[in-house]
Amino acid sequence: VFGLGGRVLEAIFGNMMVGSAVLGNVMHQEEIIMTNAPETLISRIFHTDLHDEDVISFRGLMKFSSYSGYSGSFRYAPVTSDAMYSSINRVYASFDAMQNQQMQGKKQFSVPYALRELGKLAPALCDDFFGESEQSTRSPYVTGYWGGGVFGGDIEYKFVIQLIAACVCGRKLVFSDHSNFISRHKVQQIETKYKTCGAIAARFFALQHQGRIGAKNTIDKLLQ
Repeated sequence: VFGLGGRVLEAIFGNMMVGSAVLGNVMHQEEIIMTNAPETLISRIFHTDLHDEDVISFRGLMKFSSYSGYSGSFRYAPVTSDAMYSSINRVYASFDAMQNQQMQGKKQFSVPYALRELGKLAPALCDDFFGESEQSTRSPYVTGYWGGGVFGGDIEYKFVIQLIAACVCGRKLVFSDHSNFISRHKVQQIETKYKTCGAIAARFFALQHQGRIGAKNTIDKLLQ
């Protein structure tokens, strides 16, 4: 969190109820960002629950503290004057992922589920936060296991959904894979095999229509 510098669009892996656990004894990615940059909590005045079509973006945030650890090992740390302003020139977008269970008829590895997640990502990734007039100049999208951590989503599947969204919106995908769930070699093979965003999206949805995508096999199926 707060790692990559410069102008970037960084995902906040949000809860449907924005910032709901910040004051509780829970410190995952959303809670860490909102604790260190508490101006984000103003969003609760205007938008408490995120619906399928909603995403909240933040820019110009200051860091008022730093931290170490994660979840149960989370600890406060003082922030340096330089780090306090390091997040001002980035945009944060809060997306709530769907949990790994059937919700309103949308089940993981199904077309309705994938369309919901893509519809959640597109409004933020395709926006020109920095006055970017050409898609090729849009700043990188920094993300990780969106919906694949405490929500129990399939990490490969969610990676591909984010890859398609970033591709369509003209952003480079910077993916934090600290547990090495995604094979870099296989990602390079995907880049070689699929020359356009439409090609990978068409294959991804065709595989779902055929019922061939399941747990931990999305990338392998795309490479077959």
